Amino acid sequence: MQNLLKIPSNIFDIVTILNQSTKDDHLFYCGKLQDALMKCIAFEEIEKGNLFSDFVQKLPLIQTSFKEKDSYFLKISLLCKKIGNPAKFFYEIIDRWLLPGKKPHICSFFSCDFVFSYSGSDPFCLSEMVISANDGIELKKMHNNFLFLQNEIRLGSTSVYQASCILENKGLSADQKNLFIQERISLLIQKRPQDFDYDIFHQMQHFLFNTRQEFKAYRDCTHMARIISVFYVLKRALVSQTENCSAERLIKIKLRKTWLQMPLGFEKVLGVFIAIHFLNDDEQFEQVHCMRMIESCFPDFHYIEGSYFSYEEGQVHLIYLELEKKDKSEISSQELKKLNEKLMDEVENGIHSLMHPLFIPRNEEEVMRNMILLSKQLRYFRDIPQVIINFDEQLEADLLFTVILVRVRQILDPSIQQLFSHSSLVFIPDRIKQVGMLRKKYPKEASVFRLRIASRSFIRSDHRVDLFQARQFVAKELEKVIGEFRDFNGGMITKQHERFSELKKMCCRLKKQENLLLEYFFHSIYPKELSTIFDPLRLKELFFLFLDLFEKNKDKKNNTRFIYQMKPGSCFFVLSYLDHSLKSKVLEKVARLQISSSQLIAVLFRAAEWDYLCYGYLEEDTQKKILFINTIQDALDF
Repeated sequence: MQNLLKIPSNIFDIVTILNQSTKDDHLFYCGKLQDALMKCIAFEEIEKGNLFSDFVQKLPLIQTSFKEKDSYFLKISLLCKKIGNPAKFFYEIIDRWLLPGKKPHICSFFSCDFVFSYSGSDPFCLSEMVISANDGIELKKMHNNFLFLQNEIRLGSTSVYQASCILENKGLSADQKNLFIQERISLLIQKRPQDFDYDIFHQMQHFLFNTRQEFKAYRDCTHMARIISVFYVLKRALVSQTENCSAERLIKIKLRKTWLQMPLGFEKVLGVFIAIHFLNDDEQFEQVHCMRMIESCFPDFHYIEGSYFSYEEGQVHLIYLELEKKDKSEISSQELKKLNEKLMDEVENGIHSLMHPLFIPRNEEEVMRNMILLSKQLRYFRDIPQVIINFDEQLEADLLFTVILVRVRQILDPSIQQLFSHSSLVFIPDRIKQVGMLRKKYPKEASVFRLRIASRSFIRSDHRVDLFQARQFVAKELEKVIGEFRDFNGGMITKQHERFSELKKMCCRLKKQENLLLEYFFHSIYPKELSTIFDPLRLKELFFLFLDLFEKNKDKKNNTRFIYQMKPGSCFFVLSYLDHSLKSKVLEKVARLQISSSQLIAVLFRAAEWDYLCYGYLEEDTQKKILFINTIQDALDF
């Protein structure tokens, strides 16, 4: 090796930790260190001056030598400052990559930490390794391979971060990655004790135990340590906040750009952290809900397969997943901001409440009564069939409807079973009974059967089953099978659907969450019959007034809890409340005004953590409208 620096011999007065041990041990290790140092550094007497600082700047120093006469050995020495654990890094690099695909025979490995008593310096580390080769060819191959590893060893011995990155890029086993992650978490506790405590190791163990090997293989240690630390910070923040407002749902979203180590190179992805405080034990937000949310709400992104991980502790639920833009383009900061806002709304709307199936025994007396009722509707030979469709039961993945069908049957008419033999509906027969005759010639046939359909086609974005849409589907499919019929108990439903469609067209630019609110709003109208005759334009005005108050209620500092609006021919009032006694007072006061039911509609429903009472009053007289507003305000004691 070339003489890198001229150093006085008394610089080799060194101190090791073994000074505290026995004299023999100390002399042995100091002697070994001094011999290794003298071989690693050429020296001769010169003036001291700034000699030591110049020497330190030359570190790390690497020396190699080999013997190839009687036996074949490669000897490698590394002298560097003690930063992290350079000896372990040095050993790992040589052991794994000196002979790729084969383990080298390491005959001897010596490493010791020390300080120079000459300067009172920071600690240093000297490592020395002797590797045996089978022959001269293998020895030459090891020497050539080491020339490529030298720069990485120098870089890794000067920085803990660089050492871990080099080892990760060269491939670590699962156990080695776990150890590196534990070291990162330990350093985090030391650097930020105000934010991290030792209970983070419990969360780390859960993460390492429950993540699959494929998950760890594509993500570096820094990435996985970040997942653990962000989870810990989010959980700690939620727990702290719930101590002050346990009855309020809390959601936190954090987005972070990162990358994956894929077989064909690095891929940039977006890490999504979701933290939810559930209000009760029946609430859920599982992987299936996340996938539906991504598919329906984020068409420009797709989910990275295998990136989902969740952690639950008490009522705090933590989720991590990764997204990637379909066109592989970079995600801008503006896109991140919009994505964060949209995720917050979608997660809140997507929380699913676990519902236990209802057991409702069928009322046979009611079935018989409906059969007789429908039979009386058939008076003429050419009358179309009469049908009653009722929801019967919800199974795990299906919905069951009971259908009562009464028709005038001729001799050549096919049976009910034959009619449904080519239908996509699952037909479950119950009974067929004759319930009368027309002109003593044509029998009236009553058929009771059940139809089974898959519920997944009718699940809304809030994960609730849309029973109305399911019934409409059954009615349309039934019409394909038996032809035109009269939907005896569906007249009001059909009319409501038509009116709601009109209202939805008027509110065509609503966001997804607002569309759900519009549906809740419409189906909460009282009296029910007014939803089919009330002017959709007035309903739109009342709904937008509600949205105004709904947005204001998102601001915790806002004190506005009601809002009203007077227009020519109408007056609207929207109240939000937590105290249900207020609702009773308002309803009682308004009832005393004895307003005609055709002039006044009320909408009562819940959105987020607030209950809402909305009034729409059709009146031309200004004085009556003022009286209406004042009456409600008096009830609220304003």
